Amino acid sequence: MLLAVVFCGFPGPSVAAAPPRVHDDGAAIIAAAKSGDLAMVRMILKKGGELHSATVNAKDKEGMTALMWAAQNGHKRIVDLLLEGGAYPDAQGPSGMTALMRAAYNGHPAIIADLVKHGAELEEQSASSMTALGFAALRGSVAALEALAKAGADLNPREGDGRTPLWLAAQRGDANVIRALLKAGADSKIRDRYGRSALMSAAAEGHVDAMKLLAKAGADAKARTREGYTALAFAAAAGRPDAVRWLLKKHGDSNARLTDGASMLMLAAAKGRDGVVEALLKAGADVKARDEKGATALMYAAGQGRLESLQLLLKAGADVNAQESGGLGLTALMMSVWDGHLDAVKTLLMAGADLTRKNKEGRTALDIAKLSQAPEIAAVLEAAAIQGGSK
Repeated sequence: MLLAVVFCGFPGPSVAAAPPRVHDDGAAIIAAAKSGDLAMVRMILKKGGELHSATVNAKDKEGMTALMWAAQNGHKRIVDLLLEGGAYPDAQGPSGMTALMRAAYNGHPAIIADLVKHGAELEEQSASSMTALGFAALRGSVAALEALAKAGADLNPREGDGRTPLWLAAQRGDANVIRALLKAGADSKIRDRYGRSALMSAAAEGHVDAMKLLAKAGADAKARTREGYTALAFAAAAGRPDAVRWLLKKHGDSNARLTDGASMLMLAAAKGRDGVVEALLKAGADVKARDEKGATALMYAAGQGRLESLQLLLKAGADVNAQESGGLGLTALMMSVWDGHLDAVKTLLMAGADLTRKNKEGRTALDIAKLSQAPEIAAVLEAAAIQGGSK
């Protein structure tokens, strides 16, 4: 018992005297920077010591540092403290994004200036090969974009597919960003890896105001991809009648062709872009034009079952009984039968489609229906023949 009392009388180690672990301070400074707690950030940084750098550059479970959170959330004074305290400006977090990219994406020009002043790399790329300027353009932050341009950022950086910030802004139709980029000196003629220009991108989305800005800056409306696609072709295929009308009025040819001979009217008819079909016809597109295989716009519409386009083309004088000069020598009716478009078959029959026409294999539309195991279509064709529906 005496031994026990004496033993218990020795003073034990002081728990309060143990220094805090760097992990604890790292987590604390991240939480403070994220929430904007300037006093807490200052207090943690004042501790200093040999583990100071590890603390200020610690990452949370998401891979974010205190600097990234502060830059993203617009806490400028905390950003300044962290940078002065040794935070790495080019550390990469989720998706490879740096503090500069996060400031750019969230539109914080003053923080951008501070980061650049402390050596942040302007041309650092994220996992998707996008720079801070690209993120500013993507988000539509003109102020951030101007701050980056003033700092000397490359105005034409390429992301994975070769698209520039101007290209991406054109795709979204962001006129303010387009103006800012063009004013700063961005190149409107650069193409992506598929040969598509910013103007083509805007045309495909129907952004007429963006198209006007790009054309005024020197973008070539008649430029082509390897497949022969122009801005007009992209607008026609995507069903953008307003863009088609503007291009036809200013820069386009209603009878322009792709490299395979397909016309703008064929492109629009195949996809059922009825507003574009109408616009092209009004602009003088040749309804009887043929591609390299001798197919007409009516055949393109028939093969896809595009009823409204069929009616517009027939009304404009399309030859309902024209046959391919190449391929199998099909008519529009045969194409509708082949692909099982019953309503298109009925529309063509009403327009006077000839049931006795034969393709290069000697088969009629009815023969094709039977071979295709389309009994409903075969029944309609047989009824039309009995009623004298053939010519």
